[in-house]
Amino acid sequence: MRIFCISDLHLMARTPGWRNDSFPDTQTQKLKFILSYLKEPEDVLLVGGDFWDTPKIPFYVYAHYLPILFGQSVFSVYGQHDLRYHTRRENTPLYALSQTDVVQIAEEKPIWLDQNVNLYGASWDSDIPKIKNKDHFNILLIHRMITHGGPLFPGQEGNIEAKDFLKKYPFDLVISGDNHKTFFYRNSSGRILINPGSVCRTAIDQIDHKPLLFGATPDGVVWDVEIPIEPADKVFDLEKAIQKGEIEENTKKQVEDFLKALRQHPELRTSNWQSGLNFERNLRERAKELPGQVKEILLECLREKEDVE
Repeated sequence: MRIFCISDLHLMARTPGWRNDSFPDTQTQKLKFILSYLKEPEDVLLVGGDFWDTPKIPFYVYAHYLPILFGQSVFSVYGQHDLRYHTRRENTPLYALSQTDVVQIAEEKPIWLDQNVNLYGASWDSDIPKIKNKDHFNILLIHRMITHGGPLFPGQEGNIEAKDFLKKYPFDLVISGDNHKTFFYRNSSGRILINPGSVCRTAIDQIDHKPLLFGATPDGVVWDVEIPIEPADKVFDLEKAIQKGEIEENTKKQVEDFLKALRQHPELRTSNWQSGLNFERNLRERAKELPGQVKEILLECLREKEDVE
């Protein structure tokens, strides 16, 4: 059998601010390209979470992808973007796909894929399953921040290195999502961890990202296929991004000055002083001070507002 894997599809209804193409059409083309590799009955596609960009996808978007996915052997876990407020599975598009068997959710109980090949799953903020039969070829599909070669940025917390993960959890093959950077790691025991990275370039810092479709077999063979992309200068508004970056840096300083003034002069809270601030940016800045789950709910609500607009 052939095990194909991707992650972080982030299927959405809108076009990200830096892009100037029809992004939903671009995503559709990439998904069809990926699914075209499922040629044999035993071929499967594993998706490492963040199947959707938000759990409040419009119905027309869900209806658009339903026939594309129907009849394919697709398995996924939930990423935080698939969940309402990053915690609740019900009433989400990925849950709906799972209830119609269009996409199967990998969980603690192993799914039999082929003779002696078992698939386990660990969605966002879920416990990692224990292997039932170590004599089988055991695959873990997981949405967790796994890195290779150090943290993605100074001070990053909550990540685990690929070598440490394989040492702690002895699965034969691990497919991880959440980290949008692509990497492949095989340890001295021959166990494999594939972090496919994001399928599409949604952020300006991904202009050099080259999306890959990975393939693997139970005997340890791994290969990759380049997912076709347009040149960055054709689909990204690079000039706008540079200008916007300068504006955001200035706004960030305004927010910091504003919060500092509030702490030093509480009477300003009742004044009419606006200081040219954008309310949503101010709210995002203040969210950093909130407890984790409250912060996630607030940020999710802001994302939902952006989707409506």
